[in-house]
Amino acid sequence: MSLDLVAIAAMALVTALLRAGGYWAMRLVPMTPRLERILAALPGAIVVALIAPGILRAGLVGWATAAATVAAMLVLKNAIVALVIGILTAIALRAAGL
Repeated sequence: MSLDLVAIAAMALVTALLRAGGYWAMRLVPMTPRLERILAALPGAIVVALIAPGILRAGLVGWATAAATVAAMLVLKNAIVALVIGILTAIALRAAGL
């Protein structure tokens, strides 16, 4: 077995154990309305944390692409179409030399 496959298998195992550990630990925590609100907001916060650095690094193209994607999502209420619009915006701006 190659070293790459060993590393991938090890990372998969650690990820599975962390997820299981999180579920186990949350069983011990009383679920309050405040905690429910925090947990409900987490996915959005994680997405922003993952996407924001890329937007900032991309400069004007990143900001314009993000704005086009958000605007499309707000108007069309369709994530796939909004993502396509964002991608096409980035392609057009890069083709324009920005």
